[in-house]
Amino acid sequence: MSFKAGDKVVFEAHFCDEHKGSGYGEITYCTMDKRVFEIDNYYLVSIDEIRHATPEEIAAGHRIDANTDYVTDIKNHISPMTIVQGDL
Repeated sequence: MSFKAGDKVVFEAHFCDEHKGSGYGEITYCTMDKRVFEIDNYYLVSIDEIRHATPEEIAAGHRIDANTDYVTDIKNHISPMTIVQGDL
C-alpha cells in the first residue's frame, strides 16, 4: 500500500504500553523510507497502523468503525426514570 502527503487516512496507533489512539486525518509528512507518517501535524504512526480512509469516512470527516456495538452504546439506552406520557 502506498501513502503520500495529502492522503486521508484512519489510524489505530499504539503510542506506548498504556496509550492507544485512533482517528482520522491527513498525512502531512512521511519519512524518506515511507515507514513513519505524521497525521495532521501531530500524530506519528507507522505504516502498519494506518489505512486509506473509505469514501464514506472522507464524506463524514471521521473514522467509521464497522464493529460498533449499538446494543451497549450508551446513546441507545433509555433511562429507567423515563415516563411515557400515555402511562400516567
